[in-house]
Amino acid sequence: MEIIELGAPAVCGGADTRTDTGAATGAGRCTAVLGCFDGVHTAHAQLIETGRRVAHELGTPLAVWTLRGLSKSGRGVLLGEKEKLEQFRSLGVDAVFISDFSDVRDLSPERFVRDVLIGELNAAAVVCGYNFTFGRGAAGNGALLSALMEERGRRCYVMPEVTLGGLHVSSTEIRRLLSAGDVAGAARLLGRRYALHGTVAHGKQNGRLLGFPTANLAVDGSIYMPKKGVYLTDFVFDGHRIPSVTNVGTNPTLGGDSVTVESYILDFSDDIYGVCASVEFIERDRDELRFSSADELREAIAGSVLRRRELAAR
Repeated sequence: MEIIELGAPAVCGGADTRTDTGAATGAGRCTAVLGCFDGVHTAHAQLIETGRRVAHELGTPLAVWTLRGLSKSGRGVLLGEKEKLEQFRSLGVDAVFISDFSDVRDLSPERFVRDVLIGELNAAAVVCGYNFTFGRGAAGNGALLSALMEERGRRCYVMPEVTLGGLHVSSTEIRRLLSAGDVAGAARLLGRRYALHGTVAHGKQNGRLLGFPTANLAVDGSIYMPKKGVYLTDFVFDGHRIPSVTNVGTNPTLGGDSVTVESYILDFSDDIYGVCASVEFIERDRDELRFSSADELREAIAGSVLRRRELAAR
């Protein structure tokens, strides 16, 4: 899969005197699926599958165009860029075009189509969701995109809303489920288990003192976290997938003050500091509680471990 970093379109004053390569025939070098793709969930997968069918019909490679640096106040992302690209690769995308949000946010809808979709991507066709917006102040929508592409002899396909089990499939809905601790519900909309990715780092060794040594996963601060609590999970690294119990929270019984992701990996004692790993969430076990003693906390952890063993035995 090719990854193409796009720069800021050149500023051209006056009237638009440029021509679109291949506009008369609709010829182009890719079919591009457009969006932010936060989480690369089941609705995104359907968009990409539609793009695949169009690309096959037109005989073009399948590409994705996405943004880097788009943030909304206080909102974390569901996937880091590395993991997002891995999802694109697993869905059979041939090329990914990445624009910095700062490079395109002030473009008019017309310039976005002319300079980015035609000038940079040379797209024969584009596919987007029903709520896709583009251009300065989100002035462009699917209807305008269709009109602008058709003016240039290109195609545009705007896909309808996707629902699953009565829920609107969106990154916002997935965040709502995660904020409630419903990792199983989030997995249904994602089309896979919700996961956190990072590097195993040294922690305070509190788990070892309790008899349950944990792997402390250092997660990028831009990633959206699920509700604090204890979860039944799998710990995944270097081709291994091992049942685990994971606490997302501050460990209030032991005086913690910052949110950490700590996993007790069942029947495992190897040194894995510095290893890149993932925690896949299966279901929520309980809230994070402040216990009156370390012994009570130890007993609670043992109960969670027992429930994880029972889950593994099903």
